[in-house]
Amino acid sequence: MGLRATATEAWGAGPAVQGGAKADVLMEKLGPQVIEACAEYIRSDPETLRQVVGSVMRVKIPRKTSDDMAMGTICENSTLRRELPETRL
Repeated sequence: MGLRATATEAWGAGPAVQGGAKADVLMEKLGPQVIEACAEYIRSDPETLRQVVGSVMRVKIPRKTSDDMAMGTICENSTLRRELPETRL
């Protein structure tokens, strides 16, 4: 049967498997690896995580502005929290 038959059999699908069944067999074998790779990518990139979570929840999650990031840094640092009111006066 040649290369085509060999490749089909290598994925665990015999010659009787047709069309969508091939995709099912492929997803059954590779699904866990694909899911793990996607999860690693999403965890490594906060922007992608924001987009995926927003898409799943069907909401728009706004990006942090530079002001939001600066205020977050100030809130985490007690020295900066004390200095902020002094600089505004």
